[in-house]
Amino acid sequence: MNSLKIKSLAFTAVASVIFAGGAKTAHAITGNTSVLPIAQVDFTAGVKLGHLVDATTYMNAIIVGGTFRVSCPSQYTGTIEGQNSLSQSFSWPPNTLSVGVPPGSLPAIRQLPGFNNVPDGTTLTCGYYWTASARESTYSAGVPGIGLPVGGETYNAGDTVTFEMYKPGGDADSNNGCIR
Repeated sequence: MNSLKIKSLAFTAVASVIFAGGAKTAHAITGNTSVLPIAQVDFTAGVKLGHLVDATTYMNAIIVGGTFRVSCPSQYTGTIEGQNSLSQSFSWPPNTLSVGVPPGSLPAIRQLPGFNNVPDGTTLTCGYYWTASARESTYSAGVPGIGLPVGGETYNAGDTVTFEMYKPGGDADSNNGCIR
């Protein structure tokens, strides 16, 4: 057989396997995000925060990560920001990776800059803005000169969790008999 006929037969075989499943797209990656309870630590500038990003693929390589930002509607406070991502390669599927954002043990405690300058007796409704993402490896399957991409699926998510920060002190606390 000549090389053109071999390439033609190989292309027909690869195309038959790929298109045999119909027009449905197989989702090769799955992802999930678990956001921990976001809260002020006692009545301090500390914020308990974090989220966990889980992803699974049948491809041999995956990158998983996310970002976060904490901000409050106050001229006195700054923001808390962070990110984390990891990659992993396996030769035997499935390839599962869990990544904590921020890195380290969760929940993490971070200090809200400027909170000590907030006037006494103030309650701030703040936001924990988070993102999560995962991407699997991409390969080209086919014969020389003809290739079809395999993999490259992504998982993306994001949302906001609101929570309150309270600065004790002042007249508001002396007139308030309840415990916050």
